[in-house]
Amino acid sequence: MSTPCPENIPAVFRWDTRVATVDVGPDRKLTFSAQLRYQQEAGELHFAEGHLGFAALASLGIAFVIVQNNTVIYRRPEACEPITVTTWSEGVRGAKFFRRYRFQDAAGEVLIDSMAVFVLVDVKAHKMLRSTEFPFTITHAPEEPHTCPLPPRLREAEAMPTVGTVSVGRSLLDFNAHLNNTRYADLMLDALSEDEAKAVTGYSILFSHEAKEGDTLRMKKAVEEDGSVLICAENGEQTCFIAQVRYDTGFAKR
Repeated sequence: MSTPCPENIPAVFRWDTRVATVDVGPDRKLTFSAQLRYQQEAGELHFAEGHLGFAALASLGIAFVIVQNNTVIYRRPEACEPITVTTWSEGVRGAKFFRRYRFQDAAGEVLIDSMAVFVLVDVKAHKMLRSTEFPFTITHAPEEPHTCPLPPRLREAEAMPTVGTVSVGRSLLDFNAHLNNTRYADLMLDALSEDEAKAVTGYSILFSHEAKEGDTLRMKKAVEEDGSVLICAENGEQTCFIAQVRYDTGFAKR
């Protein structure tokens, strides 16, 4: 394995790619879960520039775990469309690491602005670490343009009717044998009506608890006063995730 060289990691990383046909839905547009996978891959490629990808961090017994995501959507790219995914670290606050993403089309038009909040964990002890325990220095780029605000605080509504159940099968698991975080976006989508899914202009997900093979998740849904849709998945007494789906960005691109 190559020696980590964090000084080789650029402050801003750009990934030119194309929307794969397997990453679009019936509307031939990038799905929400595929968007999160592209973000995950862009972050991996960014750190790989300094030989600090997943495998390198795993060899040190540490990993970054996503805890929150927020996304503003202007237009979802279509199948086979060339796009550029730009990502950068915005900074660290307390135990949280903030990373931003921007999707643009071939003309440079902003398609999606998104951000994710991560924490550093000790993989073996399964516990969160202080940000100061990350053994490398990463260059941040807090002045990069973006329109996505910090993830909002999400709580379950007082009345959230159950709208279905989901059995966690092996095909939904990742290398940690947990339901992959990007799959929560699929569960969010499945809880929306066809009309609701077509009109989405933004969403937020709070990743609260892991789910494993054999678990049965109870899906709940409520419409809030502002018209947004609140969705959550419960595993027994534990909430696995809460998502808020929005229908008006309220932000101007810049």
